[in-house]
Amino acid sequence: MKDLAIVLPIYNQESHIEIITNNFTPVLDRENIDYEILFVVNGSKDRSYEKCLEIASTNPNIKAFNIQESGWGRAVKYGISQANARWISYTNSARTNINDLTTCIRYARVDDHTVVKANRIIRESFLRRLGSVIYNFENRYFFKTAIWDVNGTPKIFPGEFLKNQQIISNGDLIDAELMALCNRKRMTVIEIPIYATDRISGKSTTKLRSAMKMYFGLFKLKKHLKNG
Repeated sequence: MKDLAIVLPIYNQESHIEIITNNFTPVLDRENIDYEILFVVNGSKDRSYEKCLEIASTNPNIKAFNIQESGWGRAVKYGISQANARWISYTNSARTNINDLTTCIRYARVDDHTVVKANRIIRESFLRRLGSVIYNFENRYFFKTAIWDVNGTPKIFPGEFLKNQQIISNGDLIDAELMALCNRKRMTVIEIPIYATDRISGKSTTKLRSAMKMYFGLFKLKKHLKNG
């Protein structure tokens, strides 16, 4: 069993997968962390999976997986199912600064029963900031989650906790679901302020339509968790 598994969902990111690896692995090695990186390519139409396989063939700490259907939650869930580690992390591979990840790792290693996550300080535009505020207050109202940035990554969970959860969300609602489950299970959640960085490459897949699906999807999620 590894100390840490890092799940990195990949969607049409062929151009910067190698950049991610070159940023992550030297720092993780220097921190003396026994880790594995799990690339989970989901529904990509470029050569992302082939690129991940090439990189994995040169580093025993890296594994590459390919699932046919796309979805942030679907990729995260698959990565969790394949992880074998004391702590399991997942994060946005296009935006995460490795120094922010290692900061979260240091906090997580203090207590096996604590969830550590990022609280992003800077947003791209006023509308995105406003949308985030509305979404986070909606989460507080429905699930009593005392979280300022529900979707903020990196997130690091005790591996045993994640493995025991029956997660249903295949899309962007997985963050809200996991934070609600943490509240239900009385898990302590620590938020680490980070300054959100620009994307390494590509464009955000969160558009108005997907944002509306998240807002209204919380109603269904609340009903499911209540019944569950």
